[in-house]
Amino acid sequence: MAEFGVGRSSIREALTMLARMGLIEVRPGQRAKVRKPTVKPILGAMSETMKIYMGSKEGYQELSEFRNLFECMIVREVSKRIKKEQLIWMENSIKEQEQAVDDIKMFAELDVAFHRYLSECLNNTLLESFSESMTDWLLDQRKKSLQAPNQLQNALLDHKSIYAGLKKHDPDKAEKAMREHLYRVEQAYSSVVSFKK
Repeated sequence: MAEFGVGRSSIREALTMLARMGLIEVRPGQRAKVRKPTVKPILGAMSETMKIYMGSKEGYQELSEFRNLFECMIVREVSKRIKKEQLIWMENSIKEQEQAVDDIKMFAELDVAFHRYLSECLNNTLLESFSESMTDWLLDQRKKSLQAPNQLQNALLDHKSIYAGLKKHDPDKAEKAMREHLYRVEQAYSSVVSFKK
């Protein structure tokens, strides 16, 4: 306060902003601690904005296009590098999805986890953080799109096709399966949701 010639409220506001940016950690009764910068806080803050933006037809179309590009790029790269233990995780995930084909909420959570895991397979913090920031709006989208007829069964078959491409280390097959899957998700979502004018 003395150094900058400002009041206690200005210091408190500055510390709050630095904490929101992920640059410091503030705990009651303790001094603020400097943190290693990451993109997580920025992308986390973006999550709420994306959910609101997705409420418009234009926003949904742009986010869907972005997701298509993002996930197709991810699945191509994963197919080249995927490890045996990662394939085992995906195989187990598909088995869990098979057991949840009558439960939209559970299946939606497993579906989003399946997609998020693909980013984790690349061991890239930025990709993982970005994928995590999309989780909330993807889960919201999935719960709605899975209400369309036969969507749980279609999604399960699509995930099996994606897995087959990954298991063969075939980027073209994995990408084709992902592209077809995301197209079906978009069609299903559009069939059950009406956008505000």
